[in-house]
This record gives sequence, structure tokens and C-alpha cells, in this order.
Amino acid sequence: MIRAKELVLHFESLGDNCEFGLLQRRCGSEPLGFFRWNWTTLDSLLSVLDDGFEHVGGAAEIEVFTNPANGELMVRMPRYSFSYHTHKFEETTAIDELRAQQLKVQEFLKRKTLEDLRSAGKIYVRKGNDTQFLADAERLHAALRRYGPNTLLWVVPEDESHPRGTVEMVSDGLLKGYIDRLAPYTTSVDLSPFWVDVCRHAYGLWQGDYLAGTTIGRHVSASATNLLRRDYIENALGWSGPWTSPAASSEVSDFAGPGEARWSRVNEHRLIEETTPRSPAIFGYAIPHGLSPGTVYVASTFIYIPADADIEAVAVVVAGYSSLRIVRADATTRGRWQRIATAAQVPTDLMRAIPSLHIVGRAGARVYSAGWQMEIGWDPKPYAASNAGGLPMYQPGSEE
Repeated sequence: MIRAKELVLHFESLGDNCEFGLLQRRCGSEPLGFFRWNWTTLDSLLSVLDDGFEHVGGAAEIEVFTNPANGELMVRMPRYSFSYHTHKFEETTAIDELRAQQLKVQEFLKRKTLEDLRSAGKIYVRKGNDTQFLADAERLHAALRRYGPNTLLWVVPEDESHPRGTVEMVSDGLLKGYIDRLAPYTTSVDLSPFWVDVCRHAYGLWQGDYLAGTTIGRHVSASATNLLRRDYIENALGWSGPWTSPAASSEVSDFAGPGEARWSRVNEHRLIEETTPRSPAIFGYAIPHGLSPGTVYVASTFIYIPADADIEAVAVVVAGYSSLRIVRADATTRGRWQRIATAAQVPTDLMRAIPSLHIVGRAGARVYSAGWQMEIGWDPKPYAASNAGGLPMYQPGSEE
């Protein structure tokens, strides 16, 4: 079996963000690629492919700017709306020297990319919010094929019929891979361990003489993939939006969590004013991308209602969606944790959701929540931690 380190060298990222480039690094490989560290929209990618990279490498086509979050110097290409990392920092790098160096890098990567496209010796990888439908993938596939018989691996979130790791041959040179989740755009290092499965199965289809409709996959465990990543939870406490009562507060608590989710964050939600079924308090988290349109997901959390809390109802809602199945809190159960959940279907034009907590009660009442989870399916599985980054998936030299 080909090692992961060599496997990922047969693939080249077409951008969106750095996720696939980080996968290659995690596997111990550092290939050179024009789009490896590049933020690109589908439209900008199609533009540069259509004009043959004509405006790449010109002095007037490059800007250097500082990332305010960490001081890293970034490169922007305004004509194509590209931007990418340089891994250099303003306190140790002269901007003029960096600009001159990046012009040489762009000229080199332009030549390399055009040679690779004409030789059709790689599998090109694209995923993201703007490449979720077949028509999107077909436009990109057609643009690649104008250079030669290139292969596109189009990666989307898994659905009920296509579990994580599955790859399907849609047509000659167009592969569709399914993954449990995409990394958050704000934390690209939070990689799914199933990326290598997708690559391995795509490589098998690419190497073989298979007909359209052929699918390769393997059995996967029934354990949950918690789509509420740590990054979403840490940045979204106290989320507010059009459904939220302004008369409520939410904060991290040191209250002891449930045994089933003892390592999860515990939040205290307090009503400042009375709420009703028509004007509930809602606290929640936003999953901004990575859901499969038309697929049913279940959002769940553990909640604790203190004995003295004047609470009438607590439920999970997926804001803006119609709930298909709801397990509400038993408002008479006090002093212990209970799990509540709601299953909802993602509209066919969306990849995002806002699983939230719906509370009806008197002013001063409080409720604790912990162990938030959102996963594919109708019923919640045992809680799965959502630690971003996690352990290395593959060590250099690993056979897997």
C-alpha cells in the first residue's frame, strides 16, 4: 500500500483555503503548488484558468500586507482576488525584498502549474462553500480539461448514502469524495482524519479503468463526528442574532458537567427578563459551513435545571429550520443532567446551521448546558469531544 507521504504528492490543491496543503504537511510532504496556501473563490479560480495565468507574476499584480492577527506578511493578487501566506513576519522581513522574492516565486509556480496541467499527471482537489453542487464541479472540471485530460477530486460533506471516505466516479476525470467534515475556515489545522481515506480511494479510481458510477469506500464506525468544533464553541458563547432575547446572558461556568461529557465546556444561561414561547431566550453556536444540503442532522446538548429555577421549557432548535424530531427537556426533572435533541433537515441551498437553546421561564431563572453536539442522522450518538487540532493523524514514514 502506498504510504500517505507519497500518496498526497499525487494531488494538488486548487485553493479555497490552506486545508489540503496542511494535510500534505501532516503527512510529511511539502510539495510546491500555486494554490497550496491560497485563498481562492471558485470564480477567481476559473478566471485564472480561463486566461492561462496571463496576469500572474507582474509587478503591478502583487500587493504585500500584514495580517493584523499575527503580524504575518501576506500577498494579495487583486486582479484574481487571491491572497496567500508567506510565512514571513514584518518584524524580521523587509517588504521590498519580500515582494521581489514573491514575484520570482509566482513566475516559477506559474510555469510549474501550467506544465502540470498540460501533462495531466495530478489529481486536482477542490472543496468549499462555493463548490457544493454538481454544476460548480462541472464548470471547474471543464476549465481543467482545456489544458489536458485532467482529473478533479470534488470533496463534499458526507450524507446518509455516502459515508466519510467514500469516493464516486461521476464521469471521466471527475471524482466526488465525501468527508465527515471540513476544517473551520478560521482553524484550518483542525483536519479530518478521513482526508487520507478520500485520497486513497480517489487514487485507486484514478489508477484503474473504472466506469462512471463506480464507488469505492469502506465500513466506518458508528461513532459520532461532532461538527461543533472547539473553534466555534470558544468564539460563539453568548451568540446573538435575530432570534435572541436581549434580556438574557450566557457565560462560562465552573459548574460540574455531566459524566458523559465531563471534559466539555459548561455554560450558564440566565434569564434577565421573563420569556414566553413566542419570545424565548436562545443561546447557540454557528456552524458556518460544511453541512450536506438536504441531509438530516441532529443537534443535542446536556442541560441541567436547578431545583429553584422557574423554568417552563427547554429545547434545542436549529434556528431557521423546521424541526423533524424534538426531544425536549423534562421541566420537572431537577438537580441532574438530561440530554435533549432536535433533528432537522438542511435546506438544499445551505451548508450552515445555528443549533441553539430555546428557554422559556421567569426572570432570574438559570439553566446549564454542556456537551453540545451536531452530527449526521436522526438520533444523537454518545458525546464526542471536538478538540480542534487533536493528535497528529499520520507520522512521516507511517504506512497508513
